Amino acid sequence: MATSNISSVLVSKITSQLRRGELNPHRISEYEKKIGFSLNLSEEDIAIAVAVWVNRQMCRNREGK
Repeated sequence: MATSNISSVLVSKITSQLRRGELNPHRISEYEKKIGFSLNLSEEDIAIAVAVWVNRQMCRNREGK
């Protein structure tokens, strides 16, 4: 039971970080390998993560110039 609680917390944490643009969504398979199971992200979750990630990168590039 504890393992399932830990895995759900990890999935929730990683999904939240992806939605905030804190993790690179192009590396989802690497994150899944590290934690040892699938994140089971929907297409919508992935699309949001990519959009936020790209937006953050663009803002970061603008600020750096």
